[in-house]
Amino acid sequence: MPQGYRGRWSALCLGVVAIGLCTGCFKTFSIKTAIVVEHPETQVAYENPTLPKAERYRLELTANRECYLYVVRETPDGQVNLLMPATARRAGDNRLQPESPRAIPGTDMWIEGTSQEGADLLTVLATDRASSELDALRYRQDLKHEDIVSVLERLRAQHMMLQKPATEKITSEGLLCSRRYSKKGNLVQYEIKIVRN
Repeated sequence: MPQGYRGRWSALCLGVVAIGLCTGCFKTFSIKTAIVVEHPETQVAYENPTLPKAERYRLELTANRECYLYVVRETPDGQVNLLMPATARRAGDNRLQPESPRAIPGTDMWIEGTSQEGADLLTVLATDRASSELDALRYRQDLKHEDIVSVLERLRAQHMMLQKPATEKITSEGLLCSRRYSKKGNLVQYEIKIVRN
């Protein structure tokens, strides 16, 4: 093979390999969640997250694809609220860009502790289709657990790939949930239970 052709052939092969590696990263729909605590000396074990009652924290979420993010919190005393999108935010502000970490409720903001022992139950939902029903819930003053559950059930029914649950992997940096990507629709939903003592 002539010298000029060999150089072009090598460049072409490298290009094909690079494209293959890049597209391989996007065969899944994945989201990683890390718990960031206010006091660095407080240790977080993701296998069984436990925090002192007064410890404030936030979530840091990263997705491998553009998606819309919804985070629901149920406190030990039974209150339910949407952390994302929050009532003060405009529609569309819950869009997550690929590989761009997003802090919930925000950078330099914290999820407050409670005076009660129990558990914070966080439901995280990432979907490639915005939910007008979930967006509308942020304007409700009397939000109940049943309201959110009924919307989540309808949202699940709209997605074709939900028969197989997302796979979860616990790492030292957080919880990673992923599923095989489908053009028909994607939704990853999981719960994080943070015990308060």
